[in-house]
Formats: sequence, C-alpha cells, structure tokens
Amino acid sequence: LGTSGFSPPSVTVGLEASAVATWLDTPLEPAPGAAPADARLLATTLAASRASFDVPTTLVAYPSWSRAHLGTGPGGAVIAWQQDQQIRVVRPTIDGGFAPARGVPAAEIVEGYGAVTEGDGAMVVGWLGVSYPSTQPLAPGTAAVPLSAVRVSVLPNSSAPSTTQNLSTENGWFASRPRLSALADRTLAVWGETDDQNASRLRLMVHRPGAAWRPQTSVPTRGLELASMNAAGGAHHAALTWIQITSRSEGSGPMYLATYRP
Repeated sequence: LGTSGFSPPSVTVGLEASAVATWLDTPLEPAPGAAPADARLLATTLAASRASFDVPTTLVAYPSWSRAHLGTGPGGAVIAWQQDQQIRVVRPTIDGGFAPARGVPAAEIVEGYGAVTEGDGAMVVGWLGVSYPSTQPLAPGTAAVPLSAVRVSVLPNSSAPSTTQNLSTENGWFASRPRLSALADRTLAVWGETDDQNASRLRLMVHRPGAAWRPQTSVPTRGLELASMNAAGGAHHAALTWIQITSRSEGSGPMYLATYRP
C-alpha cells in the first residue's frame, strides 16, 4: 500500500463487508535548504469479493501532518481530517472510489474530532472547540481560562447544507472531545466535563436520523479523567469506558465500563 513514517494506518469495515484503510504518507526529511514536501492523506478499499486492496487514492495533499480519523456506522465508513479551518469528510463509493469531500466550518481551535455515518446515509461530525476570549479579565500572574464547547454537525446524504449545534454551552465547565457511536437507529455523543472545583460529570446525548439531538443522561463522576473516555457502538448497544482518579499523587483510580441500551 505504501509507506508511512508518521502515523499508523487505520482500518475499518464499510458497507457490504468491504474494508477501508487510510493513512498519512509522509515525505522524507528534505535536503538542507530545500522546502519540505506536503504530506498526502491516502485511502483505499477492499471489496469482499476481491483478494487485494485497490490502488490508493490521494484524498488531499497538505502541509499539516495531522492524522485523519476513520469512523463507521450503518451508512458505511467515513474519513475525516482538518484542512483550511474546516473538518472535511469523505466516504467510499460502491465502485471502490471516494465521493467528493464535504466540509464543516471549524475556525476555532479543534481539540479532537470524530465522525460516523447513520442509517439514512448522513454523516455526523463531532469535535471539541476551544477558544480564549480576549475580553476575559485576568488577575495578575494568572493565565486565561479556555472556553470549550462540544459541537456536532449533521451532513445529510444529499446536497443540503450541514447543520452545526452546540451540545455543551454552560460556562464554568471544560469538556473533553466527544466520542461518537453509531447504532442501527441512533447516534450517541458521549463526553466528560470538569469545573474548577474538581467536580466532574459524564454526559450523553442521542440523535436519531431526521430528528434533533436530545439529552439522555448527565452522571456525576468525581475525579473523571477526561482523556480516558472512550466509546464503541454496535447495532443495538454501545459500550462506554472511563477512569476516575482517586489518588492524585499516584494518578490512578478505578476504571469503569458501562453499557447503553435503548
């Protein structure tokens, strides 16, 4: 398939038992005085009836060596990456190619993102947007406190524009990036939040194709380690994992596993 010296390839299952792989093809170090070459985001598919992957397709060549995200769901696989203040997404086509990329505006600092597909063919993108308000009053010797917002955008399986929505908007809480899981009839967005008093909570919202996002639960979880959260969805349920730090000196605590069942 090629070489990659920066990030390992990602692989998932798409429609009709096909496989989809994507990776960042990074150039060698340039010679002294030479301009660095762009990295290439490559992708390829393997149909269930074939024995080898197709010739890789270059999705984009860009100087940002950021790793792409590969997601899946009832609507097949989806590849997402950041480019030109957008999160761009593309999906494989039934002939082994890739559809034209579509973009979701994300002009702020993006601290992690992901994408899945729904049963009606829509693509769902979720990310954590972080900003530092210039009007925030600061005490001497203190740093600006960032504001965070969990955002999601649904791109219909048509030429209709995407719709972006904030899922977390409360001041005083800092969120983790959302983890998206696509079930057969709904998409889950799960994330954690902490405040400056060391309180924390786990939040979950649900989206059904053609409907609005609805809050499902908000669970207090003292000591939630935001970076530890993860989620994976099947056809009828999703598994959620996280760590709650009970010993700050050792940086350790119990790990929890929960199951969401509609």
